[in-house]
Amino acid sequence: MKPISTDLENILQSVQLRVDEYLDEESKLTYCSRCRTPRQKRFEMTGKLFEPRCMCACQTAAYEQREQERKHREFLDTVAKNRSVGLTDPVLRKHTFENDLGYRRLKLRYSTNCPHKPATGRFVAVMTLS
Repeated sequence: MKPISTDLENILQSVQLRVDEYLDEESKLTYCSRCRTPRQKRFEMTGKLFEPRCMCACQTAAYEQREQERKHREFLDTVAKNRSVGLTDPVLRKHTFENDLGYRRLKLRYSTNCPHKPATGRFVAVMTLS
């Protein structure tokens, strides 16, 4: 059985240049040919020098953009699920403040000028018998 350190060395040391990379002559690290930032880091661990791959600036920006889009889609899915659970009628799901016909304003106007409104501010059901 091989020790873990040997496997770790093989993983971290095996670097093949991709189409959009080049090898820097001074540092001997791979760099991105688009943004000119390193795609490899150099560090020492347990007395050995390792050069693992990392994301360059353009890869990091693309990753963050994809992550932001994923979170936004997840939010929209959650909103759609909550609407479908809370509002079972399809007509109510499409209702927004923009397509309001003014019923809310009429209701507010009536509630402030209601003749049956007591001084406490609470409504009282008034029944008239004819």
